[in-house]
Amino acid sequence: MTTNAQSDAVSNPSGGARPSSVGAVHVTTEKLTSSYCNVTTVNSTREEVVLSFGINQDWDRASPELQVALLKRIVLSPHGAKRFQQRLAQIIAEYEKRYGELQV
Repeated sequence: MTTNAQSDAVSNPSGGARPSSVGAVHVTTEKLTSSYCNVTTVNSTREEVVLSFGINQDWDRASPELQVALLKRIVLSPHGAKRFQQRLAQIIAEYEKRYGELQV
């Protein structure tokens, strides 16, 4: 399946962003997979931001140790991470406007 999407900034191989005048963006979903996660870790260096996603496999709250299986790792440039952070903040703000503030 191929879909078209419009984007404010599209990453390019050189790490920068192309302006929104780029036109249509073609997105393919043939290899797309979905995973549930309830644990995330974030680490960074000067050159990259690493997001790791996993599942807490120990549902016994009385246990002194947690068993976490990390399943996916996404590595972004700092510029890509900043654009991701901005979009994620926008999505959460829209969610809270509709359903109320999230308490963490």
